[in-house]
Amino acid sequence: MKIVKFDPFSLRFPSTFEDFDTMTTSVPLDIDETDNEVVVTASIPGINPEEVDISITRDTLTIKGKSEKKEEKKTKTSYVKEISYGEFSRVVSWPTEIQTDKVEAHFENGLLKVVAPKAEEVKPKSVKIKVKAQNK
Repeated sequence: MKIVKFDPFSLRFPSTFEDFDTMTTSVPLDIDETDNEVVVTASIPGINPEEVDISITRDTLTIKGKSEKKEEKKTKTSYVKEISYGEFSRVVSWPTEIQTDKVEAHFENGLLKVVAPKAEEVKPKSVKIKVKAQNK
C-alpha cells in the first residue's frame, strides 16, 4: 500500500485522468453583513451575465452556470492550460433571515454582487431610554 500525504488543494483540481471540460467547479465568494443587508460577492470572470442562474430561498443562495470553450483551430501550441470550462455552482446558507422578494443582483467586471435586505425582525433596533432626575 502506498501512503500519500493529504493535499487540500488537490480537491479543487481534477486528477490527470479527469477532463477539465467536464468538471464542475466552485465559485469563490465573499459574504458580508451590515445592520440592514447581506451582500454576497462572487468572482466569475469571463462569464456572460446571461449564463448565470441565481436561485434564492429563505435559507439558501444558489449560483450556477456554464462557461463554454470556443472551438479553436489546432494551429497553435499551448504550454499552459489553467482556465477551466464547464459547469460551475455554489450553494451557501444565508447567515440571517432575509427578505427574498427584495433581493437584487448586479454583474460588473466579472463580479456578481447579490444584495439581500435583512428581514425586519432581525434588524437591530434602538430604544431611547428616558432618565428621570432623582429628587434629593
